[in-house]
Amino acid sequence: MTPFSRIALLASLVLAFAAPLAAKPLVYCADSSPEGFDPGLWDSAGTNNTTTQMFQGLIGFKRGGTELEPQLATSWTVSPDAKVFTFVLRKGVRFHKTSYFSPTREFNADDVVQTFSRFIQPKHPFNVAFPALFIYPQNLGLGDLIEKVEKVDDQTVRFTLRRANVTFLSYFAMPFAGIQSAEYLDHLLKTNAAQSINNAPIGTGPFRFQSYKKDDVVRMEANPDYLGK
Repeated sequence: MTPFSRIALLASLVLAFAAPLAAKPLVYCADSSPEGFDPGLWDSAGTNNTTTQMFQGLIGFKRGGTELEPQLATSWTVSPDAKVFTFVLRKGVRFHKTSYFSPTREFNADDVVQTFSRFIQPKHPFNVAFPALFIYPQNLGLGDLIEKVEKVDDQTVRFTLRRANVTFLSYFAMPFAGIQSAEYLDHLLKTNAAQSINNAPIGTGPFRFQSYKKDDVVRMEANPDYLGK
C-alpha cells in the first residue's frame, strides 16, 4: 500500500448550499477504509467517520462536547422511573434518492422501529436474510435492556426498558444508531438483496452515497433534501 492509498471521501457538492459558483469537491484523507456502510455493524473510526456523513440518529452530540441536541427527533420525554423514553420525530425529512433506490415517503416512526428491532430481535426477518453481529449494540446489551420499541403514531416512537437506565439517551447519539429506511429494508428483502444494506446505504444525512473503491476512495455528494444545519 502506498502512502497515498488512504481512503478519500469526496463530497462533490459540499459547498452547494453556499453560492453556486463556489461549489467544488472536498477531499478528506483518512487512515483506513470503512469496513462497510451499515452503521450498526461496525465500530471503527474509519467506518464511523464515513457513515455519520450519511446517517443521522434521533439525537446528536453538540460539536466538541457530549451535550445532547435534537437530530431526527425534535423532543423527547423520560418517565420518572427512567424506563420509558418517548420521542417526537421531525417532519419533512426524506431519505436519500439514489440510482439504486427512490423513497416514496418521508421519515417516520416505522424507520426507528425497524432500525432498533434489528438490534434486539435475532429472528427479525432482515436478520434471518442477512445474519449480522451488531458489535456496539451487543456490547451495550440492548437486546436485554430494551423490552419493546413501539410506534405510537407516525411522528412518535416509544422505547420501554426492562430496567432503569439514566444513560440510555446518549446511546441514540452514537454512530451505530443511525436510522435506516424501513422502506429500503423491505425493498432489499423483496429483491433478495439484504446484503446490499452494507454496500449501498440509504440514510438522511448531509451526504448520499455514490461509489466505493476499497483502499482508495468513497464518493459522496451533497444531499439536496437535507434538513439539518
